[in-house]
Amino acid sequence: MDTAKVRPTSFFFSGILAACLEPGDLPTGMRIHSHIVDCGCGSDIVVATGLIGMYSRCGSVDRAREVFDRMSYRDTVAWTAMIAAYAHTGHPRQAMELFKAMDTWDVRPDGFTYASVINACTGMGALADGMVVHREIVRDGFDGDPVVQNSLVDMYSKCGSLGEARAVFDDMVKRDVATWTALFSGYAKHGFNNEALETFWCMALESMALDEIIFTTVLQACSHLGLVDEGRDYFVSMRRDFGLAPGVEHYVGMVDVLGRAGRLKEAEELLGGMPYEPTPVAWTTILGACKIHSDTERAKRMKADTEEEEETACMLMSNIYAASASKNELSRNKSSLFVFS
Repeated sequence: MDTAKVRPTSFFFSGILAACLEPGDLPTGMRIHSHIVDCGCGSDIVVATGLIGMYSRCGSVDRAREVFDRMSYRDTVAWTAMIAAYAHTGHPRQAMELFKAMDTWDVRPDGFTYASVINACTGMGALADGMVVHREIVRDGFDGDPVVQNSLVDMYSKCGSLGEARAVFDDMVKRDVATWTALFSGYAKHGFNNEALETFWCMALESMALDEIIFTTVLQACSHLGLVDEGRDYFVSMRRDFGLAPGVEHYVGMVDVLGRAGRLKEAEELLGGMPYEPTPVAWTTILGACKIHSDTERAKRMKADTEEEEETACMLMSNIYAASASKNELSRNKSSLFVFS
């Protein structure tokens, strides 16, 4: 373009910033910014907003804020871009402060603004602030916006307000995989394992795209509920029904399901037969099950297969021996009481 003496336009630069820059490529982004300034396009609101987004994707929120502060005019899109930049780069408090400043500048938020602010509240775990923003969302008529609704379900789920999360979820006309996953993860995270499994089956019936992470969480729920047969069914269905190859985390999850239920022989066989090298987490999972069920001999045998310097395994073995010793001492005490009664 330079050779042909063609001067780039604002439209050209905005397209480059939106589509052609790899996330994290800050040096290239800064060179593009330099060209933008040289061509006199830096004051264009669309280009400046694109620069904010570019610096956010590159993790340079301070440079994004410099661009924002230099803008002579900032519309809702520009404010939202800066709020989102703060929210996505781990600066939720700054995002909230900027959102509150919008009112001072007489700029009205839109659905994307509210979604970014709710994401910031989620990042801070600031449920009370999020509920205040939710009321503003309802007041301004954005409570039916799917992007806003997804953010609300995610916030309430992660903050443990599952009733509110479900209320927003039930009011949604259209739910995508992000909506379902947010609710499912919220139930699982906060110990509502039955509700998590119910949500999983609803996702399957709705033909949602189920991924490996979801199945990891499903196996955890089965483990906590003691649902051995159901856990095995989910494990098998990964490949059979959904075309997903179980990873090491799924084998470990199934080992945990069996181990917690006391089916240590099956857990050991699954661990030994899995097509992966057992990880430290795998060993500590089955050793933890041995501790729960006081199977000292099995734990001793399996410890021989682990690295001798594995600190966690050694610690678990120590705990297993201690628990076994305590149990034996308790048995002796009970026998003594029986003899002298």
